[in-house]
Amino acid sequence: MCVDEAGALDLKRGHALIIYDARNPSMVAGGEGDRQWRAASDALIVPGLLRRLSWQAFISQWPNDPVLGWLKQELAAKYGLRPEKPPAPSEREGNEFFSIVNGKKTDAHLHEEILAGVDPVEVDKLARENARNIGFSEEQILSFFGPPLTESE
Repeated sequence: MCVDEAGALDLKRGHALIIYDARNPSMVAGGEGDRQWRAASDALIVPGLLRRLSWQAFISQWPNDPVLGWLKQELAAKYGLRPEKPPAPSEREGNEFFSIVNGKKTDAHLHEEILAGVDPVEVDKLARENARNIGFSEEQILSFFGPPLTESE
């Protein structure tokens, strides 16, 4: 979920994401997990706040990244999680990341940088800025994030 600068919940910008293993038979269409997820999603007052994504689909869309590459390898080694299939360039839209209302990605602007592979230094700056905006002190930010990343890292 997202909060605004005043710390209030912003229902137009956030979502809860359920990440599941596509090999789980309860998550196939009509399975018990699928039915429960759909019931919860349909019961929401604000449509689109609850989303789901399989680890396999997530890994398929995950760009090669020097910072997080190790995580993809560890997920494969420990859990056998592998991409569904290598994504074609035209498939890199990442539709499962988005809230699609009336056929339109309502929050695409929030995710394009993620799909494009962002600069870790910029991500660090944004994370620190967001922490300041919701009221964390500089001391707390330093303890959470450590020293700021620099261009040379």
